[in-house]
Amino acid sequence: MGVEARRRLLEAYERLRPLTLDPGEFVVSRATTLFEVLVATVLSQNTSDRLAIRALENLRRLTGHPVTPEVILRTSLSKLLEAVKPAGMQKQRAERLRAIAEALARAPGLLDRLKGMGVEEARRALMRLPGVGPKTADVVLMVAGKATFPVDTHISRVMPRLLGLERASYEEMRTMAVEALREPDRLRELHMKLILVGRRWCRPRQPRCGSCPLAPMCAYAQKRHAA
Repeated sequence: MGVEARRRLLEAYERLRPLTLDPGEFVVSRATTLFEVLVATVLSQNTSDRLAIRALENLRRLTGHPVTPEVILRTSLSKLLEAVKPAGMQKQRAERLRAIAEALARAPGLLDRLKGMGVEEARRALMRLPGVGPKTADVVLMVAGKATFPVDTHISRVMPRLLGLERASYEEMRTMAVEALREPDRLRELHMKLILVGRRWCRPRQPRCGSCPLAPMCAYAQKRHAA
């Protein structure tokens, strides 16, 4: 499936190139530092970007812009809870932000050093931070200009359907995308556009295959059409 998957992902990239992208729809694109990317990713877990953006703006009003680990540590937990409330699960999010800030305070300069590391070394360094898994690490590294590919809930639905796979692991999908596109800018563009496909057309139930720009080359859409 490797060669065929790469071919299909390259074709998907080309088909999605005309799709208009508004980076402002993504909370990560609102971040101005790598720490804010970490913050934005924590805020967006299991909620919409719209609500995560509200929470990020609340944090900035509370702590200043950009949000920094030092200011997070100086801010009371009660104020953090109130700031991140729009994103939901505020206790979990506030505690995770505090834990990440504490870890970075013990490892000064870690985020700055990421740019000099290879992708896998940088991933391992980030995943040693509390609550940071592969997706969060890959989002930070993607924004930092590394050749990686975060797989969110939408992409984990769109890619198997597109490629005709029963299932695929996070690492399998990430590897297929990196091997197909290779260049950081193209990987970031495909990442964001596949999320849009998942939001607009490739929904969990009643997907809108008829109007999806990927339908002509999508294994799932072709199977539905033939049924």
